[in-house]
Order: sequence, then C-alpha cells, then structure tokens
Amino acid sequence: MKHDNRESRAGVIDRLFADKNWTENYRVTTEERESLSNVAMMGEVTSERDVLFILNQLRRARLRW
Repeated sequence: MKHDNRESRAGVIDRLFADKNWTENYRVTTEERESLSNVAMMGEVTSERDVLFILNQLRRARLRW
C-alpha cells in the first residue's frame, strides 16, 4: 500500500484558514473563504498551492464582472 502524505481536502483549507498570518498575508475575504470552502467539497484540493491557484482564479473572475 502506498503512503500518501497529502492532507484531506477540508484539512488543507481548515489549516490555512486557522493560520491568521496566512489569511492576512493573502488578504482573504469572508466571501473568498466561503467560496474556497465550497470548492473543497467539489474536488481535489491537496496543497496550499492548490488553494492559492483557486483564490487567484476567484479574484480574476470577480474583476471581469
């Protein structure tokens, strides 16, 4: 059996949201937190890099509206 060190989907986001420095450094809004939490239920979010990618996509989409 292969050992997988990746965190669970919700675990990554929960860990990042619990890190006040992280949320302040990236200026994550309440709306973005909610959106990211919903994304975690939809698919694979296994790292901070995944979360940052999605956060940037949310922000780009918001600018287009």
